[in-house]
Amino acid sequence: MRQRVIIFMLGTEPRKAQYYLADAPVDHRPVEATLAPVALVKLQKQLGIADYPDKAIVLVTAKAREREQEVRDAFVIDNVRIPVEFIDIPLGSNRTELRQIIERLLAGIPDNCELVIDVTHGLRASPFVFSLAVQYLSLVNPSVAVKEMYYGMSSQTEHPGPIVNLSPFLDMLEWVYVMRVFRDTLLPTRLMQKIRSSADGAQDDEPSRRLLSRLELFSVATEAALPVEMARTAAALRDELKRGLPERLKGSIPLGERLFRALEDVASEFIPASGDVPEELDDAELERQAKVIDKLLQHGRVVQALGLMYEWCTLKVLRHNSNNLKDWRDKSEQEAAKKRLAMGQWSNEGLREKVEKIGYLRNNLHHYAQRDARDVRLDRLYKDAEELWNSVKNGRDKDWVIRFDDSPKPPKRLTRTLGDELRRAQRSQRR
Repeated sequence: MRQRVIIFMLGTEPRKAQYYLADAPVDHRPVEATLAPVALVKLQKQLGIADYPDKAIVLVTAKAREREQEVRDAFVIDNVRIPVEFIDIPLGSNRTELRQIIERLLAGIPDNCELVIDVTHGLRASPFVFSLAVQYLSLVNPSVAVKEMYYGMSSQTEHPGPIVNLSPFLDMLEWVYVMRVFRDTLLPTRLMQKIRSSADGAQDDEPSRRLLSRLELFSVATEAALPVEMARTAAALRDELKRGLPERLKGSIPLGERLFRALEDVASEFIPASGDVPEELDDAELERQAKVIDKLLQHGRVVQALGLMYEWCTLKVLRHNSNNLKDWRDKSEQEAAKKRLAMGQWSNEGLREKVEKIGYLRNNLHHYAQRDARDVRLDRLYKDAEELWNSVKNGRDKDWVIRFDDSPKPPKRLTRTLGDELRRAQRSQRR
């Protein structure tokens, strides 16, 4: 079972204040405390929101450390003593000291805990330090769940001040993170997990389920490097996003419409200008698929990019040599183009060699190095792929016109007649 841990920085000028919990489910009486985190613990217990934490962690400067006993006494609530741990930190007066604060903070957080952060007291940089720590924790220690973050607004009058839940701010940071992961890698796992967790009962909600399905299909097509399916699933995803966010997501995503517009932009990059893949292969479709390869390389997806590069070269040969461009997706047309590519007479020998090298790299990578692949240098793989691709895609159209004679060959002419064979047989008998 995870520990519940509350963590905060300690200031040097204590002042009693009354606090109430903003957005609480029911009306309640304020509590008085010198420390906002203590008031938060009391209010959450009073309202039945959470039990007492298992531990409090306090970041203290040398000056704030003088209040150690006062803090320990404050965390004895209703005769329950909550353990308190202290982490010594510098003043944060320069970049080095700010980095030290973050490092000590992260080192002091136990594994497998639910973290409650209070940013009321301490250094003015406290909210930024904790926000950055949250981002680090999501990467380096996923066993730690940052559940809540609060700020206590102490009043200058006798009226109590609110303790505000800053969780929407944390949620926005996470949404930005998962969107950026999807935009930069085209991997939807984190984004889909976030959508599911934000839309309670998403599987029972038709708009949410439809959005998740469109997103997953687009990602599968991208992972498989299927350019036609990428175009069609991207169009379906874009059209779904144009409907607007599902109602179950609207209330849980800060600036959700604007955030998901970025997702719509990603999908739109893979859709043909005409809205669908053409029936007849043309230059516009080749250019769209070239941009898809550019995008895969940009995202570091070199294996998928090389696989698609060779197929693009096949289509380029088909485009400039076939009289049947309406059947460009037909297997027999593509096989004929590959045969011409491999056995035809190229006018540009350098271009032929580069296409051959792309095929060699593709074959080795797609066999996952089970064959002897001494010429595949991992330290140069991305650079080699990029250089080959830039040379090939910028080749002149006339260089893709390949001479190839596939007419039936006449039967081989016999050099000996039947009479010659009979005389040879007679000579053999005399011997």
